[in-house]
Amino acid sequence: MRRAPRFWRWLRRVFVAIVVLPVFAGAAWLGFLGRPPAPPPPLEPDGAERAGWPSPISVGPTGHGACIRVLAIDGGGVRGLIPALLLERIEQRTEKPIAALFDLIVGTSTGSILALGLTRPSDADATRPEYAASDIVRLFKENAATIFPSDFALLRWLQGFFRPKYRPQTVEAVYERYFGDVRFFEALTRVAVPAYDIGNRRRIWFGETGHTGLFMKDIVRGATAVPTYFPPVRLAVQKREVQEGYITLVDGAVFANNPVQDAFAFAQKLRPRDLQPGDDGSVLLVSVGTGAGGRKYEFESAWGWGGISWFNPLLEILLSDPGLEVQARRVAALAGVGYLRLQPDFGDALVPLDASTPEAIDHLTAVTRKYLDGEKKADLDILVTELKQPRSSKCRIVGRPYERPVGPRKRQGTP
Repeated sequence: MRRAPRFWRWLRRVFVAIVVLPVFAGAAWLGFLGRPPAPPPPLEPDGAERAGWPSPISVGPTGHGACIRVLAIDGGGVRGLIPALLLERIEQRTEKPIAALFDLIVGTSTGSILALGLTRPSDADATRPEYAASDIVRLFKENAATIFPSDFALLRWLQGFFRPKYRPQTVEAVYERYFGDVRFFEALTRVAVPAYDIGNRRRIWFGETGHTGLFMKDIVRGATAVPTYFPPVRLAVQKREVQEGYITLVDGAVFANNPVQDAFAFAQKLRPRDLQPGDDGSVLLVSVGTGAGGRKYEFESAWGWGGISWFNPLLEILLSDPGLEVQARRVAALAGVGYLRLQPDFGDALVPLDASTPEAIDHLTAVTRKYLDGEKKADLDILVTELKQPRSSKCRIVGRPYERPVGPRKRQGTP
């Protein structure tokens, strides 16, 4: 009998080593692991009652609104359309721009687009914002399919194991068009944006920890560099800030996708240290999410998961952990802070952060409008009333170091 050529014998051995043996080994390991254990019997009720955590909205003195007003915006990719629609409704009802309603805006990832987009000064009048919330709504609707193209979906999914799924040049062109040469410190109100510096293994809060001389477009690019979706960005900074002379950024959602706790901490810095009895130090904190819901995972399914199977669930948990909401309510109640969370719920539906099809955009829009006109209408009425109320004469807020010029915005030099 004629023997197979040496090459084919070698190829057969490689196939056995790479494919057959791992399959048998995996099957043997699963057999060793066994079936998942049966669910435990439910515990008997102990009669204890959980304490509620009420969150008052009106916190200022009688006849006045809160002294310090803070807005926190979650990350969530294309789902940033949700907070854009929510803020559009608030602007319509208060007849004021978001930058004039809040003393501090904290935005993570896609929330940074809103935070900086709504505080970007106009080139014609540096005391007014260039964009309304409705303009940011259009930004998401008109550019979602360009930033997150849905063609070749399987190929992009496979590419995501080895390289980023999407090209950064496309999103950089969008940021260039909207932010131009505006620098961070020109924002019309205080802004805080998180990003993670992977080169120095540290968290960065633009607006709180320096680097405010950078362009808004560059900060947003780094703050939205979701791992596996976009590559990181490297920005030059002064050596007195970082020894290497540059920072390497990925999305701040890796540590603060819901930035409400940090927003609460930053709000405390707006209170003067020498507050006297009778001074108004009241705080209103409004937290805006990018939609709750998504898949729930059964114990029997997750029992045998490995690294690849856990990747997407871990990313979903990272971006939508409801535990932060519970903690925020407790902290707000204990500190006497007015707190409101605006967060539509998708139910069991999963809306990925790169869901850019027209159907996905229409779904996000419909869910948000139904939420605003239905279950949350009463809360929104109270919030609008609160935001329209004047501040007390006893209200004192720490000032900003940058004074906006009157008239057209001037191109800023490097600080």
